[in-house]
Amino acid sequence: MKLTILSTSDTHGFVFPTNYVEKGADMPFGLIRAANTIAEAQRNSTGPVVTIDDGDFLAGSPLAYYVARVHPGNDPFALTNIYNQIHYDVGVLGNHEFDYGTNYLEHAINASDRTIINANLLDRAGRPLMGQRYRIIERDGVRIGIIGLTTKAVVQWKNRADVHDVHYRSAVSVASELVPFLRPLVDVLIISYHGGFERDLETGKLLTSLSTGENEAYQLLQEVPGIDALITGHQHRRIATRLFGVPVTQPGYRGEAVGKITLDLEPTSNQRYTVIGGQAELLDASQSTYDPAILTQSKALDTTVDNWLSEPLATITGDMTFDRAEDARITETAYTEFIQKNSDGNNGC
Repeated sequence: MKLTILSTSDTHGFVFPTNYVEKGADMPFGLIRAANTIAEAQRNSTGPVVTIDDGDFLAGSPLAYYVARVHPGNDPFALTNIYNQIHYDVGVLGNHEFDYGTNYLEHAINASDRTIINANLLDRAGRPLMGQRYRIIERDGVRIGIIGLTTKAVVQWKNRADVHDVHYRSAVSVASELVPFLRPLVDVLIISYHGGFERDLETGKLLTSLSTGENEAYQLLQEVPGIDALITGHQHRRIATRLFGVPVTQPGYRGEAVGKITLDLEPTSNQRYTVIGGQAELLDASQSTYDPAILTQSKALDTTVDNWLSEPLATITGDMTFDRAEDARITETAYTEFIQKNSDGNNGC
């Protein structure tokens, strides 16, 4: 039997293949493409399939900003309902899920149809901040455990007025406790970690620029035995490989690719299954056709955002050019006044 694990990460609210710089753009990314890639992989699968979103879906695009800050009611449902068309089995919290505060995030989770798994972001009582630590799914008689972990980068939002009561434990320390606990209960154990690699994948050399505690994936596989597959994200890299014998994926960002891990399972004598092999690959979504369900669900919102971004910011009389940037830092210029006044909501200059 083959178990297929499909994943997205760091889509950042890029539903349509556009950065909204030019109207009618058709760029090689977007959730609407990734969703169709997932659906095609599900149709072509010969065994059970698990779908995972590895985090950073709630903020990062003009559309996500519009829903959070401009759309009437600032209700995340307009965005989360688009993601609901994929029907993920589980979702992990990314660090940018906290961009608009914990209250907004809680509303988004409540509007989402996927189970949130979150083992190392805790409240002051030591309980999962949101969601549950792990989920066990049974598909075709196979018991599949999935643990959700998040990068340390989330603590950058801590103590902001709209982000409160967030406590962090390292991904490695939590996995070292949960993996041995879950291993006897499941046939397959997956970790979905919104974090990346702190070492070179070929040489194992520590990369100083990445060894800030944000990325623990290499150490995770090096020190915690019993993991059958590892989903990663956060770094926006395209990775499909095996590390310490474990298949690993990281599917870029903005929905440009979908991670796919295929595990080969063999039945055992006690009506269980064991993993006897596995492969990792990335399914390129850059040229995939649009998913029809997401197209129906999101087209009106996409048009609204496009029109909103086309509205004039201000009325300008005169010339905003200046010759020397050094002088503009000292002496008032029309250009700097335009930026400063309009950042405060002024509609004229």
